[in-house]
Amino acid sequence: MMKQFSYAIRDLSRSYKKLFSIIITLFISLFILSLIINLETGLKKELQNNAKVLLGGDFEVDTRTKQIDSNFLNELKKKSIVSSTIEFSTMLTGSLTDETNAFFIRLKAVDDQYPLYGKVFSKPQNAMQRLQSEVNTIVVNRKIFETLNLKVNGTVYVKQAPFKVVGYVETVPDLGRALLFGDFAIVSNRAFEKLNVTSIGSFVNYEYKVKAPNEDSLKFVYEKLKEFPTYKIRLPENAANNLKRLISNFSEFLSLVSISAMLIAGIGISNTLISFINQKNVSIAIMKSIGFKSKNIKQIFYIEILLLLFFITTLAYAMSLLIIPQANHFITNLGLSLESQFSFFNYGLILMTGFLVVIIFCIPTVSSIEQIKATSLFRNIFQLTRFQLGTKNIFLIFMCLITLLGIFLLRSDKLYYTTTYFIFFFVFCGIFYLLSKTIIYVLKQFKKTKSAKRIQKEAEFQGKACELGVAPQVFHVDLDNKQIFTRSRHYGV
Repeated sequence: MMKQFSYAIRDLSRSYKKLFSIIITLFISLFILSLIINLETGLKKELQNNAKVLLGGDFEVDTRTKQIDSNFLNELKKKSIVSSTIEFSTMLTGSLTDETNAFFIRLKAVDDQYPLYGKVFSKPQNAMQRLQSEVNTIVVNRKIFETLNLKVNGTVYVKQAPFKVVGYVETVPDLGRALLFGDFAIVSNRAFEKLNVTSIGSFVNYEYKVKAPNEDSLKFVYEKLKEFPTYKIRLPENAANNLKRLISNFSEFLSLVSISAMLIAGIGISNTLISFINQKNVSIAIMKSIGFKSKNIKQIFYIEILLLLFFITTLAYAMSLLIIPQANHFITNLGLSLESQFSFFNYGLILMTGFLVVIIFCIPTVSSIEQIKATSLFRNIFQLTRFQLGTKNIFLIFMCLITLLGIFLLRSDKLYYTTTYFIFFFVFCGIFYLLSKTIIYVLKQFKKTKSAKRIQKEAEFQGKACELGVAPQVFHVDLDNKQIFTRSRHYGV
């Protein structure tokens, strides 16, 4: 095996340029897959570490469309710190007369205890202080501020009520349902009374964030909540899990698309590899003539492929780790920060995925080496090798596909959808394969028919040439212009 390994190293160092298309294809596919998996891992870890920030407290009491019982609230405030917030959907405009730039927003009314966890980063920095100290003030998100060309101390309208803009928000904890809407704004609880939110369609939510100083406070709250079964309790892990589920679903979808792209790209990889083997017909024939068996030569090619795969996977994974911190720009509104962290599990998962995809398409390609005979070297006859599928190869390919499917089923939260996706993917691949074969067959039949007609016409022109006294070996027939050419003259027909 060491002999094959050393030969593979030498051959790869000489022939890597011929495999450039394989290198590029694998790198792009594995880089995208690495980026998706590492982003998912980083986001889930960050969500786990900042679960209380995302919720805005140790737990949340959601009373839906009614305010909390006043006696219960007073007892709650004695044992813990409570921040009451009110959320509802509404429209925000920059002018009462021009509603072309209206925004459908999630408006959050907060008290002076907000936020219990995390910080609100705004411009200017005193925006939240002004929000609580001045009447009828509002803080909007950056997109609204820039789209409406707002200035500090400018005016916007919510339900036709004017509000002074004291700044815009860059990062806010406890984003909650506003994440689903994209655009949001914050006002004080005192300003809430100015708005008419009792009308149908406001969908008001009363939420109470609780920060308990100790375990006794938590136990007291839980015991008291039993008296109000209609109240909904949200824990930090609940807030994180919702986003985790969203991230997992999105990541899973992108991963499946990435694997599908790799499988499609595998067709190009196999074609490049078969061309590479055909270029080495002479070398393979020489190796067989000096005692190498087909098994040994196939081992050399597999070693080359695995070395390339290992190098490309390492490079793609490293590049993804460098890119991940750049994604922080897109999650600033969540108050999260991603850091690159090497994971042996993720690296092994990507390497295994790349290995399975490559092997699926390399098995019938590398097996074609058996078609090259040592005797062809002495006869100087080299025929192009073809993909070789046998019972053994089909079985190995099937097992690789099952393993690949198993990997994604283990990572998936929705086994049914993942399985269905793969089934439909391979079904459609089979349909397109049969369709391409049908088209090729039809074109070949058309070419045969056209060739037969051409031969018939050439025979007719040969007869004309003989009548003109032109020897068959010195004439050329131009069927398009219906002319017969000789070395010195031509005859019109």
